[in-house]
Amino acid sequence: MSSIVKPSTVVLPTPTNSQGHVDTEVTENDLFPQESDTLIELLDHFRNELLRHKAEQLFRKPLKFCYPPEEASPPPTTDSLNEAPLTVNCGELALVYTFPDNAPILGFEEWLLECMIAADKARKHLKSTVRLKAISLKRSLLAAYHDLQLGKREEWMRQKLDLSSKTGSWITDTEKLATKSIETESDEDGSGSEEFGDTESEDISGEGTDSDEWTDEESVTAEDEDEGDPEGNSETVTVDTGV
Repeated sequence: MSSIVKPSTVVLPTPTNSQGHVDTEVTENDLFPQESDTLIELLDHFRNELLRHKAEQLFRKPLKFCYPPEEASPPPTTDSLNEAPLTVNCGELALVYTFPDNAPILGFEEWLLECMIAADKARKHLKSTVRLKAISLKRSLLAAYHDLQLGKREEWMRQKLDLSSKTGSWITDTEKLATKSIETESDEDGSGSEEFGDTESEDISGEGTDSDEWTDEESVTAEDEDEGDPEGNSETVTVDTGV
């Protein structure tokens, strides 16, 4: 997009601080010559430039604000949008001058303010034709300024939404990790219980084997005692030798 042509008869001041204050103490002779025809031509030039450059065309890249949004930041107010600007780049939506992508927005805002100053001066002209053109131009300039501020506000809100989304994603990932950790611990506890149960089963089985062996040994011992008992139930046999 081509840059806005700044008429040679209008000297646009360059802001010297972060607030971008523009000197409004400019005389009519500094803004434009007094001839009505030349003045009308200048006002028409401002209008044509305004029609060629729409505010929404400038918002193609992320902006950098002096007061960037935070997760808990309230939305910027819109009360100031209904008032004519006295300074450039001020308030909650002020942009960082040193950020390159902010330059088109800042340049357009400065140009709008200078044109408003010129239109206000022209409204005091003696000829009604000049006054009517100046009034109409001032309204169009204010509308463009409001659109520019709304565009900055939408960009500010978009950045806040992105910030909230990133924070929410981080919280979700953290919750997933915590849940996975708990499930892992539960699985480990369950495996330990199963191993403990197998051990008990083996111990019980082992005890059963020892009991059987003890029963067999007891049975054998009883039989041995019966066979070797002299007072047992066996009969005594006497052998007659015939002597």
